[in-house]
Amino acid sequence: MNEQKLRMLINVGTVVATLVLVALIIGLIFQFVNRGILQSNQNKLQAELDNLNKQVEYYENQNNYISENIEDYARENYGYGKNGEKKYTYE
Repeated sequence: MNEQKLRMLINVGTVVATLVLVALIIGLIFQFVNRGILQSNQNKLQAELDNLNKQVEYYENQNNYISENIEDYARENYGYGKNGEKKYTYE
């Protein structure tokens, strides 16, 4: 190979290497941006999951109370009572 072809080969190699490096840097930047967006979404979903878990716990506690004390629940919320029982209310 003569000197001119060698210089041209080196120049082409340098341009290709530079383009590959720029493409990798741009790809890395997009990955960091995506990671930030995904982390934000994960934090929102985790907060929503925590809220839903609190609601599940509340309703499970309500269900347990009603299941174990169905008569007391009916008296407190619906005013039910046994036959002949007198109901007193406070005003």
